[in-house]
Amino acid sequence: MSFHLFSKKVRNEELCFIRDLIELGSAIAEVTSVPVMRQVINSIINKYKLEDKLAEVIENGHYIIEDCYPYDSTKKMSYARELLNACINIPLNNDEKAHIRFTAMKCVQKMNFSNYEKIELIKECLFTPTGNEELDNLIIEQYLPLL
Repeated sequence: MSFHLFSKKVRNEELCFIRDLIELGSAIAEVTSVPVMRQVINSIINKYKLEDKLAEVIENGHYIIEDCYPYDSTKKMSYARELLNACINIPLNNDEKAHIRFTAMKCVQKMNFSNYEKIELIKECLFTPTGNEELDNLIIEQYLPLL
């Protein structure tokens, strides 16, 4: 990787997503291993056909990428779901999952979702509704500031 001290900042939503995946991958590697992290990240990269963009990030460095998230809310929600669900298929204890989820939530927080979208993400990705509406709303209120 070449180091470009005075490189111009890049604003590209796909590169920004890959930058967030790299940050999430770092958290996954901390609690598992590099091969597990590569498997998770590569599956997401392949799903969105971003192999060329990944090579561009590796070549130029992720530090030159500015926050730039999709205007299309469907695509932005899809990216957020991928980040939040990245550790679902990895056998981890609760502390390890919490570490990865916290990193994912930091990335998702930068996407500036509305409260409605945040609640949708929380219900889909972060907890299973209990059936008790009052308790569910209390749990959602605890997650809202994290997204």
